[in-house]
Amino acid sequence: MTKAAQDRAIAVVVFILAGAMFLQAGELPFEAGLFPRLVTAVMLMAAVAMFARSFMRPGGAKAEPVFVNWPLLAITLIMTVLYVIAVRAIGYFTSSVVFVPAIAYALGLRDHRAIAAGTVLFVAFLYLVFVRVFQLPMPREMLLERFL
Repeated sequence: MTKAAQDRAIAVVVFILAGAMFLQAGELPFEAGLFPRLVTAVMLMAAVAMFARSFMRPGGAKAEPVFVNWPLLAITLIMTVLYVIAVRAIGYFTSSVVFVPAIAYALGLRDHRAIAAGTVLFVAFLYLVFVRVFQLPMPREMLLERFL
């Protein structure tokens, strides 16, 4: 498979997934679905751009493997699914405090200070954007509600 063919295939898959997510986001109330629709619209445009760019490449360079570490991909996907489930069970921020360092460690990052700083900054950013700026209702926080 050539690099151009690989890019086309990836662009089609991303377009289909982003389109499905865009339609799903349309079922949300307007304000709650605005951000997901914006993100998926950007994904759709990026997929179209990637597809178009694949025709502009001269030659037929051989494609590199898309995934070189299948077990790591599987672990990442499983952890992401568990994160989504945990958001409903224990809350968005609590799940994020667990997920961010876990995924960083699974991906090979071993600098504990960087992991801690990244987690704090990420969760603070989530809080500022979703709670303070957009004033969106968040899933119930089973652990943090005891401390806040």
